[in-house]
Amino acid sequence: MNVQTYLEQFPNTPYINLIGPFYNGVYLDQEPVVFVDGGAQARQGNIGFAVGDGDSTSKVLDEYLPTQKDHSDLSYVLQNTPDQF
Repeated sequence: MNVQTYLEQFPNTPYINLIGPFYNGVYLDQEPVVFVDGGAQARQGNIGFAVGDGDSTSKVLDEYLPTQKDHSDLSYVLQNTPDQF
């Protein structure tokens, strides 16, 4: 599964919770929630979807991106977000 397929599971939801590497709060475990690379450190259990190249986390990601790329992990997520969001 990739991030776009994950997000398509929520056709009636107009928002996404994006958790990045500098996030230090408590998130609501309400999906859809996408943990971007180092943001996966905040993930508890299997809630949401974690994506990135793994350079900022030791947690298991749901989708791995190449480490050598011309865009950021966040840019990848935003480019693959369905229009409804």
